[in-house]
Amino acid sequence: MPRLEWRPTLKAAGVDDLHFHDLRHSAASALRDAGMDNKMRSVVIGHADERITDGVYTQISEDQVQRAAKQFDPLAASGL
Repeated sequence: MPRLEWRPTLKAAGVDDLHFHDLRHSAASALRDAGMDNKMRSVVIGHADERITDGVYTQISEDQVQRAAKQFDPLAASGL
């Protein structure tokens, strides 16, 4: 989407603070969550190095942290 269309589109949608580049972060995370491997996500996102895609663009949500904590908490697993 050309820059001249981006801001008016956001305004029409009632969104104030979203940069076009933020979509790369969202896409990298969503593709990971959908099961796409690191190399393919790098190709889709447009990076030559999958470490950049994984380390910089892929975000971990608070919900994912909470699920991991519950999965590995020995007290939660024992029902105490």
